[in-house]
Amino acid sequence: MARKLASFGHQVKLISPQFVRPFVKSNKNDFVDAEAICEAASHPVMRFVTPKTESQQTLAEWARVMLTRRHSNVRRRVSASDHSRRCRVGARMHVIGSIPVTPHRWESSEPLTQPGSALCCF
Repeated sequence: MARKLASFGHQVKLISPQFVRPFVKSNKNDFVDAEAICEAASHPVMRFVTPKTESQQTLAEWARVMLTRRHSNVRRRVSASDHSRRCRVGARMHVIGSIPVTPHRWESSEPLTQPGSALCCF
């Protein structure tokens, strides 16, 4: 919107919300927000924010999407490991190193691995 107004010849000044917050006097509503913005804009030492260019905005959006994607990948990986752990606990199977050990094998004298036997249940 700021770029569009600037293309019509207007001088655009943006105020960051963190700079307007000290000027809000009571509960938040549109009238109080507008009053705070006007008071902040008339303040002699107010710092204004320059509008972002289209390339800056695109880059920020791309970074936001990539961060969200990474967060969902981490969440999916943690969920899979938690599911695996719940399955092992449900089957009363414990893993020592990379060899699964079940309670009935602790009591028997047969070796942990036999030719052709599977080491893992999942």
